[in-house]
Amino acid sequence: MLRLTVERKKRGWSQAELARRTGLHPSLISNLEAGRAHPWPKYRRVLAKVLQVKAELLFQPVEVVDDENSGRTAQ
Repeated sequence: MLRLTVERKKRGWSQAELARRTGLHPSLISNLEAGRAHPWPKYRRVLAKVLQVKAELLFQPVEVVDDENSGRTAQ
């Protein structure tokens, strides 16, 4: 899972809400999270500013602990 997705979910935002806050199209958010769109520098800057995360970290994969499955990790 990309840090972008983790940061969005951590705030309880849907992709549509993140799109509204950034001014980006909801389908672009979906495609960025799925790896179907290129994370151009402009997108990185806008997303990083709204999510308050360093732009270079947003599109890196992260391991997420799945609390419901007793500590197993999901990717």
